[in-house]
Amino acid sequence: MNKIKRAFTVVAVVLGCGLLGTLISFSMYDHWNSNDCQITINGPVLFQPGQLIELDASTSTATNLTWTILPYTDNFKIIDSGRKAIFSSNGEKKEYVIVVSGWLRGKAAQCIYTITLGYDSNIAVTDLQEKIISWLPVDRTSVEVIKLAQSFNSIARIIENGTLTTDSEIVEATAWSTTDALGDDIDKWKPFLKKLQEYLESSPPDDHAMTWREIARALEASNGPA
Repeated sequence: MNKIKRAFTVVAVVLGCGLLGTLISFSMYDHWNSNDCQITINGPVLFQPGQLIELDASTSTATNLTWTILPYTDNFKIIDSGRKAIFSSNGEKKEYVIVVSGWLRGKAAQCIYTITLGYDSNIAVTDLQEKIISWLPVDRTSVEVIKLAQSFNSIARIIENGTLTTDSEIVEATAWSTTDALGDDIDKWKPFLKKLQEYLESSPPDDHAMTWREIARALEASNGPA
């Protein structure tokens, strides 16, 4: 995950940072210097639908921070007592505006942050992959995504070597593998796994190994470019 720190100043335009989710403008009711409101972005260089970014204001001296995202989406969550926020998009909107308000030296202050989605032709090119990134839990972690991708790749290898041959064997092995991979975190992934199951039941794969690798690639892509 790339970490790009952007400090809010009185007038600034940030250019050439290589991150499409960049700070482009803000307004203030009071002056915030670089220590008053610092936002660290933890996320991929090319932010795409399904990928997770974290906005971290924990080093800021401004207090009582509140966050608002426009247009409203359930995929935006405030964490760490209001000092951080996490966000993911299903791709329906190409741009989101995040308003951060706080209290500084007895006055209200506000900044406006714009996130713009970028796309890579190598990521989420199939219907299934696009659906997968839209189903991902917003509070997922990188470790969980990696483990789940490894799980689907492992089952694909077992299918390819002929150990698993029937649909029931593949389903049972996949259920066991995903449960083992996610461990105590599986509850947050149950809605994702249910939607994936429903999709596969409505569109049975001709080649399970190929489809399982397709799922793994979508998960890897959602975790950011290598």
